[in-house]
Amino acid sequence: MPRAKTPTNSSTPSDRSYIDAKLTDDDRAAIRQYCEEPADLWEAVSQLLDSQYVFKVAYDKQNDCYACYVSGHWLLNKPDANTTLTGRGSTWEKALRQALWIHFEKIGTDWQGWRNKKTADRNWD
Repeated sequence: MPRAKTPTNSSTPSDRSYIDAKLTDDDRAAIRQYCEEPADLWEAVSQLLDSQYVFKVAYDKQNDCYACYVSGHWLLNKPDANTTLTGRGSTWEKALRQALWIHFEKIGTDWQGWRNKKTADRNWD
């Protein structure tokens, strides 16, 4: 069976941008309460994947924290293409929860007004 073609995106690194979502103390408190049940957390992940976003969770050795990178890279010809949103935390669950909260609660699903051409701020707990 032939392999499915992977969408290509002709962007260059200069086309890429990051979400600059500064978090307040109230935001951090809301994140701690967001998707407390594992089933709710994975439902939010499922919604994100169903909308063609991709994500990666990794340990960030340089900053001594976990990071969750959510990307609209595959959303060709959409406002969120080539944009990355980052959540950070002391555990991978906290990093994932923060990224999901920023996407679904703080900025919503339209990232256009939040794009910034600099690296994401350090928003981990």
